[in-house]
Amino acid sequence: MNAIHKKKQFGIPTVIENRLQDYGSLVEITELTKMHENGEMDVRTKGLTVFRILEIIKEVPDKLYSGGYCKLSRNKRRRKQGINEKS
Repeated sequence: MNAIHKKKQFGIPTVIENRLQDYGSLVEITELTKMHENGEMDVRTKGLTVFRILEIIKEVPDKLYSGGYCKLSRNKRRRKQGINEKS
């Protein structure tokens, strides 16, 4: 919910055949489409850029999910195609 109200960006790692890959997408939530009774949410997101995972942190204090250190991609070709990166 914090990412929605504060317009925070967050990363979604790529998982293929139950294996975490080296890359993921930095996204932001554009719309909360449904709030379920159990607290789960259906959201629409917008991909902003690609990142490479440098290190995984399995347990992050005060969070229900893991985290990590990443390096954002600065792909010039993507900018030429009209995909803008936020500062």
